[in-house]
Amino acid sequence: MRPAPSRLRRTTTAVALVLAVTAGTAATAPAAWATPAATAAATQASDPYRLSADTGVRQIGSSGYLTAHQTFDSEANAHYDYVWHRYADGSETPLGEQHAVNSIPSDVVPLGTSGTGIQLKDMSAPPGTPAVVIDLGALGPGHVYAATIGSTLLVDRYDTDRTVTPFLVSKTGGSLSKRAVTGLPAGLTDLSLKQALPDGKTILLGYESPAGKGLAVVDMATAAVKETYTPGASTRSFGTPVALSDRYVAWFESNEDMVLVVTDRETGTAQRFAYPNEWTDVALVGDWVVTGTAQDLDSVHTRETPLTARPLKGGEPVKLLDRMVRAYGSHELLHGPDGTLYAHGGVSGGRVGLHRVTLGADGAPAVELAYSTGVPTDVALTWLPDPDVRLDALEGGARLSWRLSRGGLTYDVTLTHKETGRQKTFHGTDGNANLSVYWDGRWDATATEPAALARPGTYTWELKAHPEDGVGPDLRETGTYEVTRVHRAHDYNWNGTPDVFARDASGKLWRADSGTTYDLGYRFTAQGAPAYVGWGWDTYDRIESVGDVGGTNVADLVTRDKSGGLWLHQGTGLAEKPFADRVKIGTGWGIYQQLAGGSDLDGDGRPDLVATDKAGGLWSYRGTGGTAPAYTSPPRKIGTGWNIYNQLTATGNIAGGPAGDLLARDKAGVLWLYLGLGNGTFGPRIKVGSGWNAYTDLVALGDGDRDGHNDVYAYGPNGASYFYRGTTRWQAPFDTRRATSLLRTGTTYNQVS
Repeated sequence: MRPAPSRLRRTTTAVALVLAVTAGTAATAPAAWATPAATAAATQASDPYRLSADTGVRQIGSSGYLTAHQTFDSEANAHYDYVWHRYADGSETPLGEQHAVNSIPSDVVPLGTSGTGIQLKDMSAPPGTPAVVIDLGALGPGHVYAATIGSTLLVDRYDTDRTVTPFLVSKTGGSLSKRAVTGLPAGLTDLSLKQALPDGKTILLGYESPAGKGLAVVDMATAAVKETYTPGASTRSFGTPVALSDRYVAWFESNEDMVLVVTDRETGTAQRFAYPNEWTDVALVGDWVVTGTAQDLDSVHTRETPLTARPLKGGEPVKLLDRMVRAYGSHELLHGPDGTLYAHGGVSGGRVGLHRVTLGADGAPAVELAYSTGVPTDVALTWLPDPDVRLDALEGGARLSWRLSRGGLTYDVTLTHKETGRQKTFHGTDGNANLSVYWDGRWDATATEPAALARPGTYTWELKAHPEDGVGPDLRETGTYEVTRVHRAHDYNWNGTPDVFARDASGKLWRADSGTTYDLGYRFTAQGAPAYVGWGWDTYDRIESVGDVGGTNVADLVTRDKSGGLWLHQGTGLAEKPFADRVKIGTGWGIYQQLAGGSDLDGDGRPDLVATDKAGGLWSYRGTGGTAPAYTSPPRKIGTGWNIYNQLTATGNIAGGPAGDLLARDKAGVLWLYLGLGNGTFGPRIKVGSGWNAYTDLVALGDGDRDGHNDVYAYGPNGASYFYRGTTRWQAPFDTRRATSLLRTGTTYNQVS
C-alpha cells in the first residue's frame, strides 16, 4: 500500500529542494541548440500543480487529472496506484490499481472489474453517481477489451479463424450499442488503437492483414474508415509510436536508421526525417512535429534525445525540453481537453514535471511547467549525508551516500583529512541518483607515503558530478564528516589496528604497525617496516603499553626510569609523533619487579595497572582517566606469592569472563591465566601451556586480526615473532600460534611492548 497521497493544489511559491551546503554549483551552461525555446514561457510557472517525484500524470480532464504512483512488490514487480485530483477544491479520490487507459483527455476514467466488465466512472459527476458498467460477456464469445475513447470502448472480437473484427461499444441509459468498424481489409490478424484526436471524434488504428500493414483513420460517428496509409515494408507492426492531428499523420519506418514519415492528410504529401532510434515519441502540434526520447531520471543512454519541435513548413527545429523524463506509469506525451500537448521532462535551470506545449503569436512552440515534481532538471544535491562516519571495528570501512536529483553521471568524490591533508578519492561513471561509494577506511597512496588506514577526525568531502547528456552545469558540493573509529588498546597512530613498540640496543624506539594486510586465514602481518619514534629510550628499564589512561581515546605508554620514577607518555594518534611530552606521574616505583597495564579490572571503563613487589605481593592501581595522577593511590594489595613469575601481561578480556584478565609466566616457562572477576581481583589460576620461556616479551595487542577477540603477540630471540589468536574460551584461550613478519627485520630488540 502506498502512502496517502499529498494534497495536490496550486501554490503561490515554488518549493525548492535546496539543502544547506558549504559551496554552491559552479559550471558553464551548455551552448544553445538551434533556435532555443527557453524564453520566459519556458521558465517555471509560478503556480504549477504539485506531483511527487515517483508520480506521473496519466490523464487530463476538464474537472481534474489522474495520476499514477509507482510501487514495487517483494519480487520487484511494478504496480501503479491511481488517484483522481480535482481542480476545484484539491480533493482526491483513490482509484486503486484497476485502471485502463482512456485515450483522449476526459473526466471519464475506465476501471477494470471482476470478470469481463469495464466501469466507466465520470469523475466530474456528483458524489455517489454510479459508474457505467459495460459487460463484455454480454457481447458474445471472443470479445476482448482493447481501449477506451471517452465513454466508448474499442473491443476486438477474435473469431475461430483467428482473425480480428473491431467494434465500438457504448452504453446509454442501460442500452448497449455495438457497431462494427467498416472499411478495414479482410482477414485482420492484428489490430490496435494508436491514437485518438482529443475531441474523441477520430481515431487512428494500426493493423496487419494478409495484404500487409497499414494505418486507418476512423470516423467515430460512422464507425467507418475514411483514410488509410501504407507504411514501408520494414515497419514493425507499428510497435513504434505514431501520431495523428487534424492535418497530419506521422509514423516511423525502419531502414538502416529510423525514418519519421509525416503525411499531410489533405494533400497526401509526405515528408521524411531521419532519427537515431526507433523508440522516439512523436506528437503533432499545429504545423510542427514534436519528437523526443524519454529515459529514467536515474539513467542516461546514447539513444536519449531532447524534446524537439520540427517545422513542417520550413525553418529550423526548436528544442522544447532539454530532457524527456520517463513518467512513472504515465505517458510522456499526452493531450489536455483543449488539445494542448503536454510533455514530461525538464528544462535546464528548471524542474522536472509535465510541461504544456503552446504555439505563440508567431506560430512557434514554447513550453511552460504545468505539473511539477519539484525535482531539478539539472543535477543537484537533494539529500546531505550523515555528518558522522563510524569506521566499523571489524570490517574497517563505511558506505558514504548522497542523494542527487538525477542520474546518468560521471562523478568524483574526494575525502580530505583536515589535520594531515591525506586523501581518499573515488571515481565513477553512469552513476545513478542514489550515489553511493564504499570507503575501505584507507587513505590513498602518495608519491612519498604508501596507502594507509585512515585516522579518525574531521574530513572535508567534495563531490563533483558531470551529467553525461550535457544537460545543465556540473555539480560541485562540499561538506564535512566527523570520522570515528572504535578505540583499540594498542592503536597509537589511530588507524584502527594495533601497534607494537620495540627498543633496540642503542636506545632507539620503533613503532611497528600491524596494518590491515590479512590473508584468507586472517594472518596477522606487518604493514611496512617499523617506523622510528625517537632515541634515548634506554633511560627506562620498563616500557609498558597501558591503553588510554589519559582520556584522549588514544593508547598511552608508561615508562619507569632507573631511579624509580614513573612517566606517562600520552598518545597523540599521530604516526609521525605518537607521544606528547612525557609527564611524571609517580616516584618510588623501583620497588616493583613486574608491571602490567591495559586491563579494566573493576569494570569502571578505565584501564588499570598491576605490579608485583620483590616479596611477591600483587598490587592494583586504579586508572583515573587523567594525566596526573594517572592512577589512584594508595594501591590495593590483591595477592601474594607472585614472585614466582618473571612476566605479567594484562590482556583485557581474553577468556570470556566479566572483566580484564592477566597472563603470568613462571620461571619454568609455564603460562597461567588469571580470570578477572570484575571487582579488581582474579579467580584461581588456569594453566595455559608450557614452553613460553622461548619468548622474551608477551604483548597484549587487543584485537589483532579483526575477529572481535583479544589476541597476544609473542617476541623471541633473533626476531622470532608469533601471533596467538584469542578464542574467548578459558579452557583454551589461544588458537594454534602463527608465525608473523612483524618486527622480523634483522634487528634485535631488547624490549617489546
